[in-house]
Amino acid sequence: MTYSAEINIYHDEIEGLRIDCSEKGMPALHKYLESNGFSVDATRVAIQGTNNISNLLESSVSGKSYEEFRETIIVFLNSLGVNNKESQFNSSEDKHSRFDLIDISVFDK
Repeated sequence: MTYSAEINIYHDEIEGLRIDCSEKGMPALHKYLESNGFSVDATRVAIQGTNNISNLLESSVSGKSYEEFRETIIVFLNSLGVNNKESQFNSSEDKHSRFDLIDISVFDK
């Protein structure tokens, strides 16, 4: 069974835009988002990793709309040649997209 790494992006009325992913991918994501007009807050550990899995980090994001945020993540992944599958979990108030990184295992540290 494959356990692919993932990137999650969120938007809701209370917390605004947020992103989470493994600590391995977060520095490149921060840099890319900032170079595309987003402001990204410092990361915080959402879930502590184990010996086999990197920590899950999260950050608040601002500067553009959820759709622009989502499109920027898609362009980022495509520019790196990362095969991914997006699943959306949207309601009238909350938006959430999960990008399963097909070629990258959650166990890749």
